[in-house]
Amino acid sequence: ILAAQKASFTAAMPESLAVRTDRIDRAIALLVDNAEDFAKAVSEDFGHRSREQTLMTDIMPSVSALKHAKKHMAAWSKGEKRKPTFPLGLLGAKAEVVYQPKGVVGIVAPWNFPVGMVFVPMAGVLAAGNLRTPEGRARTAQTAVDAVREHPSDLVRDQYLMTIADRCHLDPDQVRAAARGAARMAPTRVANQPEPRGAMMPVDHAPRRRPMRENAEDEALRLLVHRRSEIIDRLESVLFASLERRDAYEALVAADDLHRAIADASPDTAALLTRLAVDEPDGDPDQAIVDLSRYATSRVLDQLRREASSVREPQDLRAYSEVIDWLRHRLAELDDADERTSAAALLVAWLAENGEGPADD
Repeated sequence: ILAAQKASFTAAMPESLAVRTDRIDRAIALLVDNAEDFAKAVSEDFGHRSREQTLMTDIMPSVSALKHAKKHMAAWSKGEKRKPTFPLGLLGAKAEVVYQPKGVVGIVAPWNFPVGMVFVPMAGVLAAGNLRTPEGRARTAQTAVDAVREHPSDLVRDQYLMTIADRCHLDPDQVRAAARGAARMAPTRVANQPEPRGAMMPVDHAPRRRPMRENAEDEALRLLVHRRSEIIDRLESVLFASLERRDAYEALVAADDLHRAIADASPDTAALLTRLAVDEPDGDPDQAIVDLSRYATSRVLDQLRREASSVREPQDLRAYSEVIDWLRHRLAELDDADERTSAAALLVAWLAENGEGPADD
């Protein structure tokens, strides 16, 4: 098996960022889509282990580490210029370090965190963290520390840190200091250290497409789960066209915490909340409110235009026209960086007072 893996890797070189990004996306989808199955399997292996513990200590840190690797992969892969050996520089030679995937990497996980201890180091493997050079090990370790620093359990976080120290051949106290924010693991070059070889890999700079309505609603709910205080006072149930997502919003607002919301929700809503809990938000509250208010206002405008088309009295038609014009102007302001936050707030307030019910009742 190992020989076949090595042959496959060699034949595929150089591995593009697009290929590695796809692998990370599939790993994230595997975790998110099968979170409940993982929790059930772990509980059976342990004899009993709470579902919430597996989600909090195995699934969430793994998704976070994979997303962190995906976000920074292009920067990690960027080449670094070096000074050519004399006298080659005088002859026009140029030198550059090109970071590339190491090859076939084995991961062995302990029994107590069987998912997290596989997927957290796998984030660096898929993104091709460089462990060959001292600066590569320091950079990879710092990235891994950044991914696990906010883990809620001190015990689990320290186990992850010890794994990072072991894999990167670093002093555990140095890794712990980096996690506390007391220091960063700055790379130090060793004279005559061999550098990785290979071809430069293309970087995919394609812009992200604007999320569709359902994705925007999920993103707002993820923000409500993970950054509740930043968005809860800015959301209204009318912003959610999906009945399922509106129920999830109302469950989160009614409960003091996520666990209570899941416990009190219907099975379908609880499943949605569980999926959202293990998938951290990509965006910010301002953009989420802009997206939701845009979609909700567009739905209302369509409804008002249909109603106005059947109005015969001039004064009634004038009233419809005024409201439609006001909404259209606020929608246009959502595309203005200086006006979008205030325009979104005005639209949310108007929708809360005059808006429609769920679209998929």
